[in-house]
Amino acid sequence: MLVPDHDDDARWAAELAFEVSDIIGRGREKEEVTRLISGSNGALRVAAVWGMGGMGKSSLVRMVHNDPVLLDEFDCGAWVTVRHPLDIADVWFRRRLGKEMGLALDQNVQDYLRDKRYLVIVDDLLDTDEWENIWHVFPRDNCKGSRIIVTTRREDVARHCAGHAADGHGHVYELRPLGEAESMDLLCRKKLRYLETLDIQDTKVTRLPDGIANLRSYVIFLPCKCTRRNGEVKKLAHVGMVDVGQGNGVAGKLRKLTNLRRLGVTGFNEEEGQELWKSIGKLNRLQRLENALGFN
Repeated sequence: MLVPDHDDDARWAAELAFEVSDIIGRGREKEEVTRLISGSNGALRVAAVWGMGGMGKSSLVRMVHNDPVLLDEFDCGAWVTVRHPLDIADVWFRRRLGKEMGLALDQNVQDYLRDKRYLVIVDDLLDTDEWENIWHVFPRDNCKGSRIIVTTRREDVARHCAGHAADGHGHVYELRPLGEAESMDLLCRKKLRYLETLDIQDTKVTRLPDGIANLRSYVIFLPCKCTRRNGEVKKLAHVGMVDVGQGNGVAGKLRKLTNLRRLGVTGFNEEEGQELWKSIGKLNRLQRLENALGFN
């Protein structure tokens, strides 16, 4: 198994614990990047994945590089995350690549790779100068079907890297943001350990994140369909502050939020207003009610 390059033991362990199931909504992208490097063609191929920071480039490439079927195609490989700032890039990269491949200090990396079919990931490349120094480490006369995957935030850097491969063997892949459905799925699977405020105003939202129970601060609902479902409201049992906006059918369900200390409401109708007061009577920990009811 190829392992990522990390100097820190904790980060190393985190990488080894990576699971494909941790990545949401990137199955299509994984297949597309895999196709870019698959095949037994003898020419060295470079695939450069680019996109904004935090988009999940490294995670996507890790999904690809952890695929056991793909790894069986290669004799050896390595994952090298580029250190920044990077001084004497070629020397550092040569030493790091050799270490990841398990070579002795006096063993020449280029000589070793010349007769191998290898897969090398160069993660988090910042500029073209870094690539120029790193590229010189790889042997030019390798025709074993070797592959290099680069990740970078810059399109120009990605195109520069891919341009070093022989004609037709350099590929640039842009990783785009998740779609609406995938983004909501991602939110719903997160534990929300560090989130302070969750503001749900989209009427299309029908499900609350499972980890919302960890949210101790503030949840805001305006016209949200998810408040109509008992199972979803129960997830808020430990939440301390809620603003339910115009109610939207949630007034009678607030009594289930036994830990509620602060409640905000704006403009319930008369029927929901009556349900609201019944719920408030059950909220023994409620300390503050912010309202502009104006029943109509």
